[in-house]
Amino acid sequence: MRKSLIALGALALSVPAVPAVAAPSAPTSHASLTQVLLPTGDRVNVRTLANGARSAAVLPSGTGIAHTFIGLNLAGDQYEIPATAVPYLGNGLELSQFDVTALAANPPSNQNPAAAKAFGAELTQHYLAGKAPLPGAAHTASPAAPNFAMHTVTIAGNDTNGKPDTGALAVLVNVDDSARYAAPNQLYQGTAKFSVPAGNYFAAVAYYDTDANGNVTAEHDVFDSQLVVSGDQTLRLDANRATSKLTMVTPRPTLNAGGAFYLTRQDAKGAAIGLDLAFGPGVPVWVSPQPKPVTVGTLYSYPQMWLTSPPAPGTPYAYNLQYLASGTIPAQRYVVKAKSLATINTGYYSDFATAGLIDVTTTFPFEARLGTFAEQDVTQNMPAAQTLYVPGDPTLSRGTEVVKYTVNVGAFELFYGMQVQPLTNYHAGQTVTENWNQFPLHPAAVTDPGAPSDAEDFMFPGATRSGDTENFYLLPFSDNDPGHQGPAFYGESRDTIGGNWELDQNGSKIAGAALAGGTNGAFQFDPQVPVSAAPSTLHLTLDATRTGPMYALSTASHTEWTWPSTHQQGTALPAPWTCSDRSQGTDCSVEPLLSAGYHVDNLDLTGTVSREVAQGVDLTFGHIAGATASPITGATVRYSTDDGATWQNATVTSTGNGGYHAAYVINAFNAAYVSLKVTAHDAAGGAITETTTRAYRLI
Repeated sequence: MRKSLIALGALALSVPAVPAVAAPSAPTSHASLTQVLLPTGDRVNVRTLANGARSAAVLPSGTGIAHTFIGLNLAGDQYEIPATAVPYLGNGLELSQFDVTALAANPPSNQNPAAAKAFGAELTQHYLAGKAPLPGAAHTASPAAPNFAMHTVTIAGNDTNGKPDTGALAVLVNVDDSARYAAPNQLYQGTAKFSVPAGNYFAAVAYYDTDANGNVTAEHDVFDSQLVVSGDQTLRLDANRATSKLTMVTPRPTLNAGGAFYLTRQDAKGAAIGLDLAFGPGVPVWVSPQPKPVTVGTLYSYPQMWLTSPPAPGTPYAYNLQYLASGTIPAQRYVVKAKSLATINTGYYSDFATAGLIDVTTTFPFEARLGTFAEQDVTQNMPAAQTLYVPGDPTLSRGTEVVKYTVNVGAFELFYGMQVQPLTNYHAGQTVTENWNQFPLHPAAVTDPGAPSDAEDFMFPGATRSGDTENFYLLPFSDNDPGHQGPAFYGESRDTIGGNWELDQNGSKIAGAALAGGTNGAFQFDPQVPVSAAPSTLHLTLDATRTGPMYALSTASHTEWTWPSTHQQGTALPAPWTCSDRSQGTDCSVEPLLSAGYHVDNLDLTGTVSREVAQGVDLTFGHIAGATASPITGATVRYSTDDGATWQNATVTSTGNGGYHAAYVINAFNAAYVSLKVTAHDAAGGAITETTTRAYRLI
């Protein structure tokens, strides 16, 4: 943060610099997640993928207009600007104070979150009182660039009542070369002035209507996609030019749960400026169409909306929709055909009733090329079932993180008990089932769901061999949907999380250690171990334990893998796979570790099975993604009702192709939990034995 003293009327707040809080890398997107605090008390989650792609998700502290943000990407830096701060940029506040990229990369020290939140509340009141300049701060125009002959461009704008507006954000960008000029400004008494070199430009103004209580009643986004500047001129971008209401006509009735209008203006040299104009639940949004295609650079735009079902009996449903336009900004009425959608029958499992979160990241191919992606957070109570409809657009890649619960720690909101799915493509007419946190949770490896390689981050197989080095990337506490990955040893301070591991070669231990967990715990198990070059049998043991006030099930797992291994040379992984997160490269081969998947009979969304029904579990054994598979030759299942003190054999029947069904009878009347121990072998001499303590609950 560049400044620490912010004045507002009689209020002079010394807002100390705000440090960022970093969480360990999330497993599937391999993203660093850093949370920063804005001077208004709002929090922003900044995600940066290993391939450099970046997004920011705002967690507002206020409501109404204080809940409304404008995202701006300038020269590769992402800014998240509260609408209440726009009138005061350059007039008491600096744009740099909202540069979340810089704040995440260089975290300041010493924070006062209470003072920041108080300042945000004062700023909101001042905004609602008329958006006048801050006392002692003169209104200024954007600075001139000295290297070119300059012309004054005046953007004039009236609000929806026809009165000169104060406080709307105005943006002007040179689309011949945005390095020449790209800057935000704000309307003051109906105008914003820019001093710019001659050339082709893109202009935008974002207006927000509010009621007396500060609630946003409408958003008006006005654009001029390409104008020519050859001298001093005035451009009128009145709010009433936004004539097209953003409307999604869906097959089933819906309520507007919020979203954003995204616009990316790429200059003739390929550099891009991005606008993210977010809106809250129920807020109508009006956009000015730009039907004439741009001739300099490229223009991309799309709305993203989350629409929910009205209160009614039956399974709730939601639509998460976005429709890309290239070169123009079309009219914003979309008639959504059922046949154009993919249907995701979703289960959010939780052993406790929680207020969770769904974080969705999406990227079109143009965003993947630019290193950006869109992100939207939606609250979700759990356990719950939901039918989710998404565009069946094979060019749109969609990643999802489902957070079991959140905890406020000081100024920050931290996420726990999550499962993450990497970028996935859905197709029109497709119907899939996705069960999040479905028990039992156990170690898993990354699975590629098939998004285009140019749109994906790096992905690491569960086990590879590079020459004579073993690389592991396994994720304890993952659920049973291929592609979902859990948080391994990361948790909150109330939890007890940890584990141990050991690697043996031909029966002799060659490596191993205890695994620490908690707030600094890793999201993955990823050691590198040198091994002997001679052909041998390797045996990996991994223990993981997680107990705490929010975890009643899958409290511990003990997994042993056995497989034949030999020196690797001259093989390479296909994109987007990479040998290891510790030493990236593709010169390796995937080791044939066995994998296990579970589907407990009659399991409800709380992880519970009635003791009055038949007990059993369907199992699917195979090999981790990328490995050379060999037939599964047999499996056994044992169960325990006393947390593993004693075990009973289940009746196991093969269902073909690595599938087995285990059936058993629970005779212990007072049993509260069932633990499972499964074993499988393959024809190449590989094996897996996995024990899950408290795999599910009985009632």
